Amino acid sequence: GDPQRGVCSLPPRPLPCLHVRLLHRIGDGQSAIVWQGECDDGQRVAVKVWRETETMAGFAAPVLRELHFTAAHAHPSLTPALGYTRDPLGLVLPLGLPLPQLLSTLYQPTAAPPPLDVIVALCHHAATAVSHCHAAGLLHRDVKTDNFILVNGMLSLTDWGSARRQPVSLLSGTLAALEQPLSPNVGTYRFAAPEVLLSLPHSEAADVWSLGVTLAAICSGTALFAGVGAVAIFAEQLTVLGSPAASASRWPALLQLAPAVADLAMEGTTLNRLDERLAAMSRCLAREPRLRSLVHATLHWNPAVRCRAATLVAQSTLFSTCTPAPLVLERFGVR
Repeated sequence: GDPQRGVCSLPPRPLPCLHVRLLHRIGDGQSAIVWQGECDDGQRVAVKVWRETETMAGFAAPVLRELHFTAAHAHPSLTPALGYTRDPLGLVLPLGLPLPQLLSTLYQPTAAPPPLDVIVALCHHAATAVSHCHAAGLLHRDVKTDNFILVNGMLSLTDWGSARRQPVSLLSGTLAALEQPLSPNVGTYRFAAPEVLLSLPHSEAADVWSLGVTLAAICSGTALFAGVGAVAIFAEQLTVLGSPAASASRWPALLQLAPAVADLAMEGTTLNRLDERLAAMSRCLAREPRLRSLVHATLHWNPAVRCRAATLVAQSTLFSTCTPAPLVLERFGVR
């Protein structure tokens, strides 16, 4: 293919081509369908099969990008690629338990809340995954509960379809031709940072915001922001965090907004009600201020003020005494 057009005929070399029999659908996304499959040796796996429109010209740029990122960045907190399939075109991944399904198990209405060490372990692995992603020079750009799965007792981050190299990184070879300027319309609204919702420039700090919303869900089993659409979510952010008007000078991008959006951002109370909102979400958050502080560190209007994922992992007193996740989850009866 012509790399200048973002098309290549072959995936990255580290990934083997596998023969997998597709069994049944387990997920359905805009650009791909996830199947449970079975390899020739009987191993059950997940297969992310891209829709035909994504692959009409061979390995289209988004497909090749995900194949490359998944193969090139091995880490326990990042879901490893086992290989790829050619017909249909798909990425073979370990078969894991999606985080939303795990949370529904942990937060059953009639059950006692999960122990603190279980919650801390899950938060630790989510933060570690985002930290490693950034250390590798990548922006994931769609951090959310749906993109974490439990594999061998460990939470790992998956779905690299929206990922990009950080703008300061220099690339070489085929992948360099596939890199494009960061598009603002990425991610999932409920987890998206305000600068993403408002189509402003974004950086790794947008991933950190999404991590914070994910941590709130891990600590409560419910969504911090539950509106439908970008405008509704932004309005919820204003309700919870208060208007950024008083700190406009500390978030310069606010001054670049269209007048109508800027007026909305200037309205309402300046009172930050995040702590109150978190405490009302679950008994775990109400009783443990250190959990609330994890979320507080990530949710600031000004991206420059948000705590980096690596700093969150390194400095949290909760994480410094964290029990390894597999041991915690096995003791709690989740595998």
